[in-house]
Amino acid sequence: MVDLHPRLRIGTEYRNNDGVLIRPFFEAGMRFALNDEELEQRFVSGALSGEALKMAINREDTPATVGLGLQAFFGNGIEAKLRYDSSFGKDSRGHALSVKIGVSF
Repeated sequence: MVDLHPRLRIGTEYRNNDGVLIRPFFEAGMRFALNDEELEQRFVSGALSGEALKMAINREDTPATVGLGLQAFFGNGIEAKLRYDSSFGKDSRGHALSVKIGVSF
């Protein structure tokens, strides 16, 4: 699937008294489907080697998207991210929540 996903992100950043950098943000945009809804997959190994598998995927052509997030960077190489994404189409709704904790070394 090939999509074009323009969006606008509005955010800010500030440091608290402990030196933690915090970046909250809001995103809004649209996702435009650039190809049709049928995919073809060919298998290169296994029992289905060389066979084509076709799948039809029903999806919205132009859903609206919204995202909210918060990133926190701690002075000792630790970062934490929380993100919520949602899409709203004529016939579909989608919601996702993700959490990431990372340590730089």
